[in-house]
Amino acid sequence: MIAPAAAVTTVPTTTTPPPTGGPVLLPASVAVNVYNATLRRGLANNTAAELRNRGFEVLSVQNDPLEAV
Repeated sequence: MIAPAAAVTTVPTTTTPPPTGGPVLLPASVAVNVYNATLRRGLANNTAAELRNRGFEVLSVQNDPLEAV
C-alpha cells in the first residue's frame, strides 16, 4: 500500500525592491567597529576579516565593551 503524499502548503512571499535613485555607499567609504557580544570565540576576528575582504575599513575588533561594565 502506498501512503498518500503529505499536503504541501505554500506561503506567499513579498520582496522589497532595492531603492533607486539614492546615493550608493561603497564599502571602502564605510568604517566599522566589530564587537563580539557572544560566547563564540573568534567571531569578531572572523567577521572583521570578511568585512575587510569585502572592502570595508575595520577600525576596531574586540569583545563587547559593554560586557565589562
